[in-house]
Amino acid sequence: APVAPGFQGTAMLDGVDSIKSLADLWATFIDDVIGAAPADVLGYSFGGYTAAWLAAGHPDKVDQLLLQAPAGLAPGGGSGIPDDPKERVTMLYKYPDRMPEGIQPGANYAQNRKAIKQYIKTGYDEDLVTRLDDIVSLSLIVLGTDDKLVPQATGQLLKEKLNRVHFIYVYDAGHGLE
Repeated sequence: APVAPGFQGTAMLDGVDSIKSLADLWATFIDDVIGAAPADVLGYSFGGYTAAWLAAGHPDKVDQLLLQAPAGLAPGGGSGIPDDPKERVTMLYKYPDRMPEGIQPGANYAQNRKAIKQYIKTGYDEDLVTRLDDIVSLSLIVLGTDDKLVPQATGQLLKEKLNRVHFIYVYDAGHGLE
C-alpha cells in the first residue's frame, strides 16, 4: 500500500498539497506500480477521503471501492482529530481501554498530523460532493454507529449520491472500527 507524502517520515512532494492532488498521485501509482487498472481501492478516514477523490477523478482506475469512515464529507465541517494523543484516542475509539496494541501514536505522529493539516483544508469538501455522481465503482460505505469524527449524515450523503452503493453500520463502534 502506498504511503502519502509527508507521512511515516517521508517528505512532502511539490504540487501534491491537497486531497485531490494526492488522488491524482494514486492514479499514477496504479498505472506505474500496479499496472492493472482498474484496481480495488479501500480507504479509512483520511485514506477514504483520498479514495473517494480517486474514484471521482479517475473512474477508470477504480473497480470496487470501500470507504471506511471517510473524512472530508461531514455536513457542517466536522470536528477534526485533536492534536493531543490522549484526546485523539478518546475521539477515535468508543472503548479506548480496549484499543489494540500497536495503535498508539508512533514516532511520526507529529509529522503525520502536520501532513494531514496540509492536505485537508476543511471538514466538508463541496467540490468532491459535486463530483460524487462521477463515481461508477461498486462501493461499500462502512461507519461506526458511535463515530465522533464522521457523522452518520456522511454515510447518508454517500448513500444518496453514489450510484452503486451498499452502506452498513458497525454497531457499538467508534471511528476506529477495530
